[in-house]
Amino acid sequence: MPVINLDLSERNYSKVESFVNNSIKETDVVCADYQAFYPLQRLRVLTYYSGYLVRMTPAEAATINCLVVDPAKAPDLEKSLGGAWMATGQEYLHPKRFGVALLDQFLPNYFKQSTNLKYNLAIYRKVAPTVDNSSN
Repeated sequence: MPVINLDLSERNYSKVESFVNNSIKETDVVCADYQAFYPLQRLRVLTYYSGYLVRMTPAEAATINCLVVDPAKAPDLEKSLGGAWMATGQEYLHPKRFGVALLDQFLPNYFKQSTNLKYNLAIYRKVAPTVDNSSN
């Protein structure tokens, strides 16, 4: 039981809500992990999620200016959306995984299931293309 209580305390969703609320502007067009679904819905910003990426038009992709994603997924997402992206340094990362080796003996693959992962989110912003005025 103590392990379950510790696990639940490490999944405090109010921290995710606060992170998203403090990081997103009302003018942002966001591509996000489902971890950020509820606070993004409350902010009412236009948001695309991973399930839609296969149907996304180039015009829609071009409007996205902010990513709220697990840093491990950012490089692939940046590549598929195109453009230049920059990490803002705004992160809510939860690398702590108490006693994984011990728990894996009793609960094999517990931390590998997507429903059992800790919240890990970072903000990335699209970098505006620079204009080369050197030819003038």
